Formats: sequence, C-alpha cells, structure tokens
Amino acid sequence: MPVFLKFVQEWMEKSEKSAEIMVTAMLKMNSVGDLIKNVLLIGLATAVVEEFLFRGCLQTIFIRWTKNTHAAIWITAILFSAFHMQFFGFLPRVMLGVLFGYMVAYSGSIWPAMWGHFINNSFAVIATYLYQHKTIKIDPESQHVFNYTVYIISLIILLFLLWIYRYIALSKKQTPHY
Repeated sequence: MPVFLKFVQEWMEKSEKSAEIMVTAMLKMNSVGDLIKNVLLIGLATAVVEEFLFRGCLQTIFIRWTKNTHAAIWITAILFSAFHMQFFGFLPRVMLGVLFGYMVAYSGSIWPAMWGHFINNSFAVIATYLYQHKTIKIDPESQHVFNYTVYIISLIILLFLLWIYRYIALSKKQTPHY
C-alpha cells in the first residue's frame, strides 16, 4: 500500500483485530448449552436479521433505484461485506452476499437465503465448537483449511446447484395450480 495510505491500512488492521477479539469471545464455548446458544444467536438470529435488512430491504431498494437486479445484488453484497468490518475476509463475504442475493432473486423469496445464511453461520459455529473440544483437528479459523482445487470444485458444484434451483423455481412459476 502506498505510504500516504498507511493510516488506512493501520485502521483496517485495528478494526480487524477488534472484530477478531469480539468473535473469539463470542465463540468461546465450554458446553453444549453454549453451542446451542451460539447456533441460535449467530446462526439463526443473525441470518434472519441480516437477510431481512440486506436482501429484504436494501436489495429491493437498489433494484427499484437501478432497475437492474444484477447491479442491486452486487451493491448489496458489497455493503453486506463492509457491514461486517472484517476487511481481510471482504471478498469471500461479498461472494456469499452475491449467492444469497441470487437465491432471493431466483426464488422470489427471502427464505432460501435465510436458510443458506443459517447453514453457513451454524456450520462455522459447530466446526469451532468441535475444534475447541478436540473432536476435529483442522482449525476452522485458519486461512488455508482447503486448497484452491477444493474451492474451484465447490464453486462448480455450487453454480450447478444454483442452476438446478433456478430451473425448479422457474418451472414452479409456470406450473398451473388447480
């Protein structure tokens, strides 16, 4: 980063460290009760609130303003990622926001995005709990849990599943109900 932007880098690193401290404190789980509490709070409540705010409200507003669903999805995804104030995970979170945005756009419902968000967050909470209790050896917080081949294969599978999901959603809209 250029020298004149050094303060930006320092601010981002400080914000990232603060967010890390907060998340670490929240994810300290000593019992199954703590796990359940975190799945309900971080998994369920966060999914419901964030999806209503970002996909239910903001994405709808941006679709009306821009008259372009794709632009609205990307703008909302960028805001979604920025909202989390964890800059070093910015791009993966943008892509997650894009995924949730297209789930809403293709289905016409916020529920698939809420379920996806819930599953994503709950999986992270459960993996953290299992790691803390030495049930699994891979630290879910490590930066390189998987390699790029796994990422690419996962992306291809995800795109295929989205295509199937869109096909089913569109065919349901065209099927008359008697």
